[in-house]
Amino acid sequence: MEKDTMAVASAEDGEGSTSEKFDDTGTEKEQKNKFQRRKDWIDIVFKFGLMIAAGFGFFEYLDRKHQTKIRHALQIVDDWEDQNYLENFRDFNTLTSLVLQQAEQKYPNDTQSSTKYASNIIDDMTTNAEAYESAASKINADNVDIPNYTKFTISVERLNYFYGKAGLCVQDAICEPNLMKRYFGASSCYFFNIMDTQIKRKRIEFNNPSISEFTEYFCKLAP
Repeated sequence: MEKDTMAVASAEDGEGSTSEKFDDTGTEKEQKNKFQRRKDWIDIVFKFGLMIAAGFGFFEYLDRKHQTKIRHALQIVDDWEDQNYLENFRDFNTLTSLVLQQAEQKYPNDTQSSTKYASNIIDDMTTNAEAYESAASKINADNVDIPNYTKFTISVERLNYFYGKAGLCVQDAICEPNLMKRYFGASSCYFFNIMDTQIKRKRIEFNNPSISEFTEYFCKLAP
């Protein structure tokens, strides 16, 4: 009888031990799951932080790049005055405005025709010094102080170089385009439209379609 009682007690003790071991295993798994969830959340937060940092870095890069473009554009603005391109444009405008006035009398309210007519006259005038002086004396009824042939042709060459440089700077994404157009858009188009006949003639004469191509490109960017 005592043996039976001891056997039952031993069996009960065994069951209790098994139950305790089972509970310990479940707790350990739950702890592992909690740890894994925390680790997953930390990974997500860390990756999200990296994405934000990368985004800020990208925008900072774009801002620096934009500021660099502005600096290059402002350098060209400084060149306009410091290297006498403004004076060249004044000389160019002094003569061409007189020619354009004459053209507008012939073609009133027709900007395209009057500009083309003025462009043809300028091309004829710049054939040589004699043609230039002869035509200049006829259109200069008010005795305006217009540049001589040499000074005018030099101004044309320098302005074509300047507007070409501006166009190339914008095309190569070196200069900020809106800033460049704001400063030089109108004057570049005025220059290109007045010199259009001569430019087209030289492209054919020298079989070189790239003559003044960047000046033309820059003009087409202007609003």
